[in-house]
This record gives sequence, C-alpha cells and structure tokens, in this order.
Amino acid sequence: MSKYRIIKPASAHDKSRDKSQGMAIIELLWTAGMTIGTYLVAEATLIARPHFVHWLAALGGAIGGYVIGWTWKRSRGDVL
Repeated sequence: MSKYRIIKPASAHDKSRDKSQGMAIIELLWTAGMTIGTYLVAEATLIARPHFVHWLAALGGAIGGYVIGWTWKRSRGDVL
C-alpha cells in the first residue's frame, strides 16, 4: 500500500447547486401555469369531448411545463 494519495480534480459537471433537493421555483411555476392553462383551454375548446380528455390535456401541459421549467433552470438558473 502506498503512502501517497491520488487526488482527482473536480470535474466541470460536478456542481453543488445541481444537487439541491426538491423542485426549483421556476419548474414549479411553469408546471402549475401550464397545467392550469392547458386545462382551461381544453375545457373551452373541447366542450363536446368527455371530461377525461381535459385532464389528459392538463397532464400534457404539466409535462410540457416541467420540461420548459427544467430547461430554463439549466440555462438561466432559478428565479430566487
């Protein structure tokens, strides 16, 4: 066993702020906004369709909102 220890340099991808717990505020805002927005638009435009179609539209909006919020956080950082 050697008495010397090898120290590896920190990689550029090792960011301590990316290890935060929970959802960032910007992700939460985009997800909530897109969920409510797509549900209301689906409710207004898909009146003749069954109600579960409105919920599927809201789910699609929530997923889209999360992706937009995640992309925003990665490129510009969180709002707070």
